[in-house]
Amino acid sequence: KEFLFNYDTAKDYDEVWLMEGVFDVIPTLNNAVALFGKDVSKPQFDLLTKSFLKVIVALDPDAKHEAYKIAKTLVLNGSFDRVMICELPLGKDPGDLGRDILNCLIKPFNLFQGG
Repeated sequence: KEFLFNYDTAKDYDEVWLMEGVFDVIPTLNNAVALFGKDVSKPQFDLLTKSFLKVIVALDPDAKHEAYKIAKTLVLNGSFDRVMICELPLGKDPGDLGRDILNCLIKPFNLFQGG
């Protein structure tokens, strides 16, 4: 996992949405990237830290624990102004929901909350 799908488009934004797969990114947002899984590799982390100020972690609902783990890693090791979580309803992937609904599901992340 050396790169992020849609990075070339998303890097023009200050804020990025992290999603698991290509089919989550395609129907949703220009400023979304796919991780190709449920974790962030070192090369992906480096791309994120050099390009974005704000990160919204929006993994599929079955990966809630992994989403919080990623958010914690980003807060502790990154230089982001803000890290947020988008908790999706069970049975719904980011690609199933529209931008307005995704925006309504965002909440700030802090180190003392669980996932």
